[in-house]
Amino acid sequence: MPALKIIETAIRENPTSGQVGRLVRFLAAIYNGYDYSFDLTDLRTLDTRLANACLDYLSYDRLCKQEVHHHLAGGDRELHRWIEDYQVEPRIHLNSDDAQAARLRALVERADRSPNELAREAFNLVLEKYEGQEFGSLVAQSADPSRRGERPVRHAHRLSEAANTPLCGARGASWRADPFYFPSLTCEACRDIVLGYGESPNE
Repeated sequence: MPALKIIETAIRENPTSGQVGRLVRFLAAIYNGYDYSFDLTDLRTLDTRLANACLDYLSYDRLCKQEVHHHLAGGDRELHRWIEDYQVEPRIHLNSDDAQAARLRALVERADRSPNELAREAFNLVLEKYEGQEFGSLVAQSADPSRRGERPVRHAHRLSEAANTPLCGARGASWRADPFYFPSLTCEACRDIVLGYGESPNE
């Protein structure tokens, strides 16, 4: 329990430290290892006191006396807030009913490619499909001739909106609409809004 107290104190008192995100991922994995994974090499990046605290609490937790959130002062509500604040994402599970894992292994053998490579390609296809149903791209039609050769600023906009207005609120004389392709966006503010890191001024 003193080890868990050290971890809690570090999270509360140093919220912007790079070590805190790793501590939250550690607690999330203890709380629900099926959904949240923890890379053990992250322990190497913690200072000695925090790394030892993690190992000590892990040794205690293996006795399964009580779930970690029952020991935290803020309970599971605070733990879930930490998980959300530090963007600890649950892992993606393949569907056993569709034999997705077996089909992936077989495809890896046939295509002679890595599972991660195939998974990234599949995710890109799904992302492009559903993002393309919600977003489009906008490029200012009045290009500055003195800046030829530079990539034009490419914004995102919501297809559900009647007016072609960039997510970031940028103004232009007129816009050329194109299909949405996230890697082509050059407006950082629009990229952040698409990723959920920012808020559109229209909302």
